[in-house]
Amino acid sequence: SGNTVYFTCRAEGNPKPQIIWLRNNNALNMRDDSRLNLLEDGTLMIQDTRETDQGVYQCMAKNVAGEVKTSEVTLRYFGAPSRPSFVIQPQNTEVLVGESVTLECSATGQPQPRITWTKGDRTPLPNDVRISITPSGGLYMQNVVQG
Repeated sequence: SGNTVYFTCRAEGNPKPQIIWLRNNNALNMRDDSRLNLLEDGTLMIQDTRETDQGVYQCMAKNVAGEVKTSEVTLRYFGAPSRPSFVIQPQNTEVLVGESVTLECSATGQPQPRITWTKGDRTPLPNDVRISITPSGGLYMQNVVQG
C-alpha cells in the first residue's frame, strides 16, 4: 500500500476563502474518495497513495471577491520495484530483401524497463537510419539487406 502525502495551502481573505484542490484542472471531491481529506488549515492529505493519484495539483482559494490559484505541483507515483517480464517476445520472421519489417517486443516492470536489441553474438546494432526502436520496444527495419 502507498504512503501518505500532504500538500499545504494557506490563504487569507475577507470573508475567509474556501479552499478547493484541483488535480489536472478538475476539482477534487473529497466525498468521492475516503483517502482524500481537506484538513482544517487547507492542507490536502492523500492516504494510501496509488498510481491514479499521479497528476498536477493546484490549490484554489475562493470567496465572493474572487479566486486565486497557486502554482502547479506534480505528484508522481513509483510503485514497488518489480522485475521486467516480457509481454510480447520477438518471433522468428522471414522478410524479402528491400522490404520493411517490425520485430515486436514489449515488457512490463517497475520502473518501466528499457528494451535494447543486439544482433547474433550480442553485437550492438549499428547506427543506421533504416533501423529504429518503436515506442513499445519493437525493432523496425526498413529496406532490409542480406546480412
